[in-house]
Amino acid sequence: SMSNPVAGEVPSQGETPTQSEPSTVPPSLSIDFALLQLAKSKFWAEHPVLMNHIKEVMHYWAQNWRHIPQAKGFLNAGRKFYLEVEESILPLSIIFDTLNASDGGNFVIFDIGSGKGFLSLLLSFLIPRIVQDSVNVKKIVLIDRNFTFVENDTRVGNAIKTDHFSLVNSTSTSSTVSNVPLLPIKGNFFDPETLELITKTGEEVGNVILVGIHLCKRLSGRFVEIFNLCPYARACVLAPCCVPNPGGGRFCILPNKDQWIDPKELHSVPSNAYDRWVDTLYQNLICKDCQTKEMIEVPLTGGAHRCNRFMVIKPKSPESVTSFSTGN
Repeated sequence: SMSNPVAGEVPSQGETPTQSEPSTVPPSLSIDFALLQLAKSKFWAEHPVLMNHIKEVMHYWAQNWRHIPQAKGFLNAGRKFYLEVEESILPLSIIFDTLNASDGGNFVIFDIGSGKGFLSLLLSFLIPRIVQDSVNVKKIVLIDRNFTFVENDTRVGNAIKTDHFSLVNSTSTSSTVSNVPLLPIKGNFFDPETLELITKTGEEVGNVILVGIHLCKRLSGRFVEIFNLCPYARACVLAPCCVPNPGGGRFCILPNKDQWIDPKELHSVPSNAYDRWVDTLYQNLICKDCQTKEMIEVPLTGGAHRCNRFMVIKPKSPESVTSFSTGN
């Protein structure tokens, strides 16, 4: 079942995170490495405006968070840091296009299977810089079953600490603009209450955006299902990761009750299993008349094994709106 952090776990705006512990974060090691590697990224170079905004935020993290204990697991991610940032470029651009194409209004963004939340951390800082003032992003909700809100939690080997999210909620790059609040929720995406949470949030605020980057196996299918079933979902970005196990049972992606998916068939030609899985997901993803749907292959550093196919649905935008997804 889902659980929110207990009161006080994630400080509200204005609180100062404790800095009493000695720092164990090598000064800007991952940030410097990430910037060097991203400078070589073909996809990074195609988005100069967004690139400059991201670099400013990364420099802020390097200068202001390097001595804060809560940032240890986030900043000290080594090679993973730049890979995560590179993978975030397309989702960021789609989200900004969606928000700027709207006629204002309130939004909540859901980051599904968020892990340490690199994408959401960037969003929190970048939205106030990039998105028009008439749009109000109330919060970014991160859902991951491995979150822990207990200090020194040893029960789960792959537990993901959430204390670095408190830094986002208590700091800002500007004295006049606050970051978008982050709300980590420990939950299983397959639970019915996940759809209930997303739908109820949509009812309350009007609009939700779903993002799932490199979701494993049937989690990608569940992502498509929730997007299809939530009437308030205005846009989504999904990058599938691995293919469902061939030994698993057949399943369908609602509301497509008659389109059964057999994992054995996906694996019938092993070298083609990923492409079959992605195509199946794309066929099941329902696009409304007011939206556009496309599959985008991103030239990520490291090649095709990085699972570089992103499926996108976003609102049809007026031509006058600057498009971040095309790099203009």
